[in-house]
Amino acid sequence: MDFYKKIINMADKKADFTVRKIALKELIIVLNEIYGGGADFIDLHGHIKDEAKQDEVTISIPLEYMSEEAREMIEEENLSAQEQSEEATDFFLEEHIEEKPLTKEDIDNYLKNG
Repeated sequence: MDFYKKIINMADKKADFTVRKIALKELIIVLNEIYGGGADFIDLHGHIKDEAKQDEVTISIPLEYMSEEAREMIEEENLSAQEQSEEATDFFLEEHIEEKPLTKEDIDNYLKNG
């Protein structure tokens, strides 16, 4: 019986609702940019602000909603960013990590300065 109550509660949460007073000009600009960036679909999320006169809408774009070309570009950019991050980390480690034992002076400075 609890299983059916959960299904009914889930159905109640899917009820229609109205998101009030969304700025149309900004929404159209954002949608054009998203479409130009390769999105074929989007998810809209309404955030009802009871105390405010204007609600909010957020947009999410799962990777599977993007065109094939856009997905390939995103994957290339992510790979490039990952490679750059690895290169920067390697550079930092090479430049800043010296393999020498700590001296008494190093320890005293650390204890004084944190």
